[in-house]
Parts: sequence; C-alpha cells; structure tokens
Amino acid sequence: MASVSVMTVPGKARSVVSRFAVSPVGKLAQPPRAALTGQTTSPGMFDVFALLGRGESHVRNSAPAAASAGKV
Repeated sequence: MASVSVMTVPGKARSVVSRFAVSPVGKLAQPPRAALTGQTTSPGMFDVFALLGRGESHVRNSAPAAASAGKV
C-alpha cells in the first residue's frame, strides 16, 4: 500500500475525483464518511482520517466491503 499521510490524502482524493470525473464530490465522500463515522454528516473527511489514523480508517472502510462479500 502506498504511503498515506494527512498531507497526501487531499491530493489523492482530488486525483480520484479528477480521474473518474466524480461530481459532485459528495458521491465519492459519502460512502467512506458513513463507514468511518456511522453518520451521514461529520467533520471534514480529512480531519476524520487524521483523527482515526491510517489503521483504523482502513479497518472501518474495509468492513462494509467484507460484510457485503459475506466475510463478516
């Protein structure tokens, strides 16, 4: 997995938005927001990533995919 830090997440997110022409950005941000916080509203996503840290953010974002694949 590539190195991710609080400083690199915003740039990586903008790159994904640009690459896949996601508009509005909420379409990209809403699923991880729900996975990370359990809410449809939260502090800024980059702040949430920073507060939770890389490991916990990865675990929380992976849980919905694992559940839908029947791995939970």
